[in-house]
Amino acid sequence: MEIKRIEFRGTEITVHKLDNSDLSEILRPLIIWYNAAIISQEYGLRTPPVPEEFTEKFASYVSGYYHKDNDGPDAFDISNDSVIPIEIKSTTTANGFQGAITLDNFEKLLWFDFSEWKEFKFRIYEYPKDVFINQKKRFSLLKIAKDNNIGVKCSGTIAINSDDLNLDVLRRLIISQTNNLDSMISEGRSIILFD
Repeated sequence: MEIKRIEFRGTEITVHKLDNSDLSEILRPLIIWYNAAIISQEYGLRTPPVPEEFTEKFASYVSGYYHKDNDGPDAFDISNDSVIPIEIKSTTTANGFQGAITLDNFEKLLWFDFSEWKEFKFRIYEYPKDVFINQKKRFSLLKIAKDNNIGVKCSGTIAINSDDLNLDVLRRLIISQTNNLDSMISEGRSIILFD
């Protein structure tokens, strides 16, 4: 992990550029959430939201952006002398419905589409801020992408290795989907397979 101090709106803040050595930390909240999501579905309950602790770090990592903890922007695109704030949103529904967004916090928005979460498949879209001006309180990120010819920035499948995370605990907790999970375990370290 690369740690950097930057100035943003008159305040010095710390940001992190995550790398392969951070994958265990990035993926751990996903495994905990996955258990809860499977159990919720088995009992006919609503799928819980994917934890920001996972989505913000993961989207920053695969996009090559610097992640920031706590309030304010979730990440930054830092290149040359430019510091661009980024908001990260995630959904488990294909339409990507969102509530109101605070436009003051970002210049770009990343949508982490995890609608194929049972197969650990993801898509990330990147939006400029201006497509959200005059949006209603509730809107579809997929519709905005289609209306503005915004394509997928990256997509892939997360494969998890038992050396990185304790899959024995995961297997005991998961009610179903064990076969899907087993088929995605790679031989090396945890990896992300891009389409």
